[in-house]
Amino acid sequence: MTLTGFVCSCGNCRTAIQLLRLVRAVDGDVVIREGQKGTAFYFVATGEVRVVARAGNNKAVERGRLHEGTLFGEMALVTEQARTASVQVVGEADLLEVDRAAVARLVSEVPVLAERLDRFARERLLKNLLATSPLFKPFDHQQQMELLKRFEGHDLEPGTVIIREGDAGQGLFVIMFGEVEVLAKDPSGRDKTVAKLGAGEVFGEMSLLGDKPTTATVRTLSRTTIMFLGREYFQRLVQALGSEAFRGLLDRHDEILHGAASVARRGGQVTSRGGSRRTDAVC
Repeated sequence: MTLTGFVCSCGNCRTAIQLLRLVRAVDGDVVIREGQKGTAFYFVATGEVRVVARAGNNKAVERGRLHEGTLFGEMALVTEQARTASVQVVGEADLLEVDRAAVARLVSEVPVLAERLDRFARERLLKNLLATSPLFKPFDHQQQMELLKRFEGHDLEPGTVIIREGDAGQGLFVIMFGEVEVLAKDPSGRDKTVAKLGAGEVFGEMSLLGDKPTTATVRTLSRTTIMFLGREYFQRLVQALGSEAFRGLLDRHDEILHGAASVARRGGQVTSRGGSRRTDAVC
């Protein structure tokens, strides 16, 4: 979504423009900070910003740069989750801020705007996943865009079982917003929470790649929106990769599964929030 597209979507251009706040920033200014709650999103009017996120070793890694006309910060605003990355100004930049109150006012006047922002946020989340997850690296750009079209959105209430341990894998799941817990049986046969997953995290692909029953139960802890890619379509694309690429995915499957089994035997939690490794390991 561009600035022009946002203003035009609002139906009342004058109101939309009046609600934009100009932020003039200089080199090094942090516009949004990873881990903080989102209160606004931004358009880059002029200049450049860089997106930085913490990697598994807690080291800051640059994820990309955004230029004039681009939008950032909408994910945390739409999902009401903590920021997943920081955005820092490079050189000088003029930014247009749209805060939560402004969005609420515009949505009350033009209800369709909420739907468009939600759709944009979902597409952005999936595109980021397809571009950065090792799971999707074997797919070329056209195949990734085909995958994007096949995802379906589902809104779930707290306590909903998405995956049940021992069942056949249904497909691949991406959490849009909300939180789920991953449960596995301990030696006594009781369910034990081995992970909690939040916005942007992935689960369900292990049973797809290994063609085996699911190894854990996944249940929502709060109202949760998930994006779902069906088993049949995912497997059709995997087969289209060819045997060598498919073996690479299976090797990754085995490596993660063996690591997760070791953690589970020790009675620990697979990993902490911040990546999809723990989800891969249990579903």
